Formats: sequence, structure tokens, C-alpha cells
Amino acid sequence: MLRRDLILAEIQKLIRLLAKVAGLRLQGKTEEAQDLADMILSEELDLNKQEFTSISPEDFNNYLIGKNFSAEKLDLLSKVMFESATSNKTKSDYPQRLRLVLVIYDIIEKVHHIQSLNNLSNRSLIERSLAAECHE
Repeated sequence: MLRRDLILAEIQKLIRLLAKVAGLRLQGKTEEAQDLADMILSEELDLNKQEFTSISPEDFNNYLIGKNFSAEKLDLLSKVMFESATSNKTKSDYPQRLRLVLVIYDIIEKVHHIQSLNNLSNRSLIERSLAAECHE
């Protein structure tokens, strides 16, 4: 029961932070939204920005599986990462962030056996974006 309560509190905290990131982005404060998203990802994943932007998808997959995050936490982290990637498409790490979102979706689907229409829609959007990046 205590573990469930801790996980629930952690998820509620992430939801509030994600809402703040989205709010900043809607207000046109993309740099602030990006900084907050990076801070959230750094704290929650225990990776600094340099590690985050240079880790391979395979290593990121192994790292996340080793962390044994709940499906709910992974889903929220994917939303934060997706927000951070799409808030500034001109950044050089845009494709990297999108690839890492796909890694999280894969873990949610293959390890936790959960699929959502939102994640499937985002996956399709990401795959099209990455394909377009390759053709530029």
C-alpha cells in the first residue's frame, strides 16, 4: 500500500509539472518550457542533459528497463520528452529526443503490455518526422 501511495504521489507531481510545461509552451515561453522539461527529465531519469542527448536508443532502453519504472511514470516521462522535443524543432537534439520517446513507447507496449491511442498517434507523427529529417 505504501509503495502504491508513493507512486501515486510521484505521478501527481509529474502531471502538475507536465501541465506547467504545456502552459509555458502555450504562452509562447518556449525557452522556459524547454528548461523546465529538461530539469524534469534530468531529475526523474537521473541523467544530465549531455548524457540525455548523447545516449543511444539501445542504451536508453536498457537504462530504463534497469530503473524498473511503472508504466504510468514512463507514460508521463514520454509526454514530457515529447513536449520538450516538439517545443523547439530547430534544436539539434530534436531527432534524438523523438527517438528516445519511441524507446519509451516500446517499453510501455512490450514490457508493460499497454497501448494507448495517444501514444500510437504520437508514434506515427514521430516516425513521419524522423523520416522527413532523413530526407533533408
